[in-house]
Amino acid sequence: MDSWWGIERTINVFGLNVAMVGYQGTVLPILIAVWILGIVERNIRKIVPEVLDILLTPFLTIMITGFISLTVIGPVGRIIGEGISFVLNFAYNSVGALAGLIFGGLYSTIVITGIHHSFHAIEAELIKNVGANLLLPIWSMANVAQGGAAFAVYFKTKMQK
Repeated sequence: MDSWWGIERTINVFGLNVAMVGYQGTVLPILIAVWILGIVERNIRKIVPEVLDILLTPFLTIMITGFISLTVIGPVGRIIGEGISFVLNFAYNSVGALAGLIFGGLYSTIVITGIHHSFHAIEAELIKNVGANLLLPIWSMANVAQGGAAFAVYFKTKMQK
């Protein structure tokens, strides 16, 4: 294969061309791999007899997940991370202030749901692919605005409670 998902260099592993990609600075592939590892381990524990569980389950889990990670999760996770970075960078560069208003305006709602913890992976991908975290200043201003609104309510309210 000359090009595999936009990746020029591959290595032959048991007859399969596996993309040679550096994953330093990427977060999404490892998050996906750990999720898949949990699924694989739970399913292997159902099959392996308890006598052999301590020996076979870790070995098989790592081997199966490692193979899936090399052939599918790594390249797909890399492409997803670059895609998210591209979309955010495109929105930031083309729509400008409107993108900031949308990101900043939605951030408080995102925090309420707890989804904001997953953005660390996206922010790491942005730093790797774009060279800067475009979201942190926007979300920081959203937090400052929320604090300012809380101060305004505190100073303007007439009720002691």
